[in-house]
Amino acid sequence: MLEAYLDIVIDVLGQPEGEGRKSDDRRPHGEILLGPLNQGVLRKDLARNGIGLVKLMGRDSGFIAAHSTLINSQVNFCLVPEVPFSLEGFLHNLNERLMLRGHAVIAVAEGAGQDLLATTAERDASGNAKLGDIGIYLRDAIKEHFAGTGMEINLKYIDPSYIIRSQPANPHDSALCLLLGHNAVHAGMSGRTNMVVGFWNQQFTHVPIALATGQRKKIDPEEWLWSSVLASTGQPREMCRPFIASP
Repeated sequence: MLEAYLDIVIDVLGQPEGEGRKSDDRRPHGEILLGPLNQGVLRKDLARNGIGLVKLMGRDSGFIAAHSTLINSQVNFCLVPEVPFSLEGFLHNLNERLMLRGHAVIAVAEGAGQDLLATTAERDASGNAKLGDIGIYLRDAIKEHFAGTGMEINLKYIDPSYIIRSQPANPHDSALCLLLGHNAVHAGMSGRTNMVVGFWNQQFTHVPIALATGQRKKIDPEEWLWSSVLASTGQPREMCRPFIASP
């Protein structure tokens, strides 16, 4: 499901077959994301220095962006809320990537880089704080940066929003949801309240709501998941330090 996002970006960039891209048949759900794109720009008519920028779900945690990156190893930069970065540091590394390989793919979670954006006290209909649009911000910043350096780029920005939630459930999802429902009914019939059904170590569990909502699950930048993302993308562990041009 998540790979569909990044399959499209690779097609938009027109990456050569020799750099790890297989001539695979497209997954049917990928066609949903192809609709907004101009078919005429795919593969053959694109210039060098193509940049694909994809904004994914993830207000406070970057798990979707991280796992999308691991699913498709063509991603070169993964930006998540748990790992801060500076615009200067990111653009420096993006410039180096383009100079070296001539193309780049960026996966950014919607909650990443919020310290770079203007904050507001507004809230949406669900009561969540309204986030700044990091996708639009990076799109405009990248264009402005490379226009200033004189390097011609071809940037494609894709915001599939919550289309991931419109995909049909696979057999595993369907069976799991049915069993979760069965266990919820069993819990209710036995008199239990203020709890949710979980699944830990191949066992269905009853978790108090206060415990389940007491702490948000986040990526630990020092543990295996983020280290695996860095190994896949090749991006530096830190992109916060200012860069000084060599004399």
